[in-house]
Amino acid sequence: MTGRNIAAFTASSYAGHYPPYISINEVDGEIEISVRSAGSGLADGTYAKISLTPDQFDELVEPVIAHSLVKTSRASAAAALLLAAGIVGGMKRAAAHANIVGYHSEAYGAAEVELQRLAETVKRGDEVRDHNGLVHRFGGAVAA
Repeated sequence: MTGRNIAAFTASSYAGHYPPYISINEVDGEIEISVRSAGSGLADGTYAKISLTPDQFDELVEPVIAHSLVKTSRASAAAALLLAAGIVGGMKRAAAHANIVGYHSEAYGAAEVELQRLAETVKRGDEVRDHNGLVHRFGGAVAA
């Protein structure tokens, strides 16, 4: 039997002798999810376990990930885009300082503004259409 823990949670405060927990493990190519409810007094809680194929597990966790992380991920993506906008803005100012004017400066300025606009779009969770016509929502792309 080979295995590795994928994730686990044990309550830090609980009633009873044994804490409730959930443990997700990969065991011999399957995903085992085991849970225990909080017991009462000295009694152990109720225990259950289910085994899933990796595909079944992916189907289970995909909507969980989309539900719980999308706001944090959007904020992180927006922050990264704003950082990129700042870098492009710095390039624009460096070009102007080096007396490189005209198209280079204008292109840097347009790129900076577009990155700032894109950061706000991603933060709101709006759809973005890329150069291939695909519609993107943060976390993936779907055909238009």
